Amino acid sequence: MREVIHQHGLLYTWQGSAPSLEPLLLLAHQDVVLWRLRRATHGRGHNDIERQTIWGRSAVDCKQFVIGIMSSVDTLIASGFQPKSTVLLSFGFDEESGGNQGAAHISKVILNRYGKYGVAFIVDEGTPILPADDPSSYGQPLATVAVTEKGSLNVHMAISSRGGHSSRIIATLEDHPFPDVLGDASHASLQHLQCLRDAPHMPKHLRRALQELERAEKGLDATWVSTGGRHASLPRLRRWYEKFCRADDGLDHSVRVAPTTLFANTDTAWYTKVTRNIFRFGPQSLYPDLTGMFVSKQLHTVNKHTNIDGLIESAHFFTNLIVAASHSPIESLASPGA
Repeated sequence: MREVIHQHGLLYTWQGSAPSLEPLLLLAHQDVVLWRLRRATHGRGHNDIERQTIWGRSAVDCKQFVIGIMSSVDTLIASGFQPKSTVLLSFGFDEESGGNQGAAHISKVILNRYGKYGVAFIVDEGTPILPADDPSSYGQPLATVAVTEKGSLNVHMAISSRGGHSSRIIATLEDHPFPDVLGDASHASLQHLQCLRDAPHMPKHLRRALQELERAEKGLDATWVSTGGRHASLPRLRRWYEKFCRADDGLDHSVRVAPTTLFANTDTAWYTKVTRNIFRFGPQSLYPDLTGMFVSKQLHTVNKHTNIDGLIESAHFFTNLIVAASHSPIESLASPGA
């Protein structure tokens, strides 16, 4: 079923065969950032294809995911596949300016239809798979999944008090800091760096700092294990590092998976009451960027481009995700009080 919401917002519902299961929600946005055409060296007219690369204003951020999602659904429908969990596709049209006209309205429809936290999980645009030649990977191929994103807050303070030096106000604020309401989410960026700690090109001073931080946490937050008269401490960070960055499970870990914090904002800000499980991930593949212009540096500027093979692999990702959701139970990844 296709619904048009607030003139240009699109919501597709592919009804699952098991109505009792929570639906999954795939997001992307239709709008793109404007740029001055005369500054572009590629993709000045319609989308151009050159050297296994698609050039154009909508090549990334994020029409490639709109195409990947729709292509995967088309393929599955054509094959006769019937999902158990309902599949929702939501495409806003003003994400780049805050989503007030698109995602804000679509999310209300979903919330009213399925209730608070009634969706199993969301996958939206987000951090990419970094190849070894990307400067941000330090030589270690890495699939980064943003489990939180940057926020912003503007505060206007008006204070009435007896006369005195303004530094007293600053001292009072410092003596009464705001409580930490982020919890483990505030560690996502740190966990990202810890997964890259032994990458080939990780700067030595940063590697030492991460190791020292692990040792410090070992002393502050340790779990004691006693076996055969011997005692050993297993810190939270070490447990996490061994589980996710150095897992010995027989699988290929040449590409590591790590959580992170998204440096930008997405339409997911409007969906926090829809589900507790939000993943911001760009399923771009690890094919080398043949242009010499890293995709991550061309998001909001001219010469946007994406690799053709990466576009195909993104469709494969969404296809496998929908199929997997129908064969594996979806467990809540957040605490009930989150």
